[in-house]
Formats: sequence, structure tokens, C-alpha cells
Amino acid sequence: MIETMEAVEMEKQRHHSTRMEALPRLARLEVKNAELAKLLAREQWNLEVQVHQVAQLRQEIETKTLAVDRYKRKLAKIQKISIPPVDEVSNQHTFVVCPYSAQQIQYFLEPFE
Repeated sequence: MIETMEAVEMEKQRHHSTRMEALPRLARLEVKNAELAKLLAREQWNLEVQVHQVAQLRQEIETKTLAVDRYKRKLAKIQKISIPPVDEVSNQHTFVVCPYSAQQIQYFLEPFE
């Protein structure tokens, strides 16, 4: 019976020492867990900010795309109205004033001859 009591007492001491070793480890793990939770929260916040920025950019793209489409329709409408019939185009002559002299033009054209 004494041996059993001694064995029980030894087991209690081992359990106590194991528990004392585990407590600091548990404390370190809890600190690390808290740090990781803060890091996760910060990264989630950054992700939400980026998601919001992407949503804003998509909105801008959609708005600008609609504006481009609207301007294309207006341009097409204007071109339909302002394009003269073929007879008028063939009878019109356009003269352009050239800012270069004949010598300057000849100088630019020499490498191509």
C-alpha cells in the first residue's frame, strides 16, 4: 500500500511538473495567436480597401465606356448628316498651304530618290 501511495505521489509530481512546463508554452502560444489575429485583421482590412478601390475603378471604366459609346453614336450621327453626296465631293477641290519652300521639300525628298 505504501508503494502505491508513493507511486501516486510520484505521478502527481510528474503531472505537476508537466503542467508547469506547459503553462509557459501555452502563454507563448496565446501571445503568438493574438499577434496572428492582429495580422489577419490588418490584412483583411487591406483586402477590403483594395476591393473597394477595384470597385471604384470598375465604376469609372463603366462610366467612361458609356461616355465613349455615347460620343461614338453622336459622331456617327454627325457624320451621316455632314457627309455631302458623292457628286459634290468630286466637284470640290481642296488647296492646302504648305509651310515649306520648294527647296526645303527637295532637301527632305533627296534621301528617298
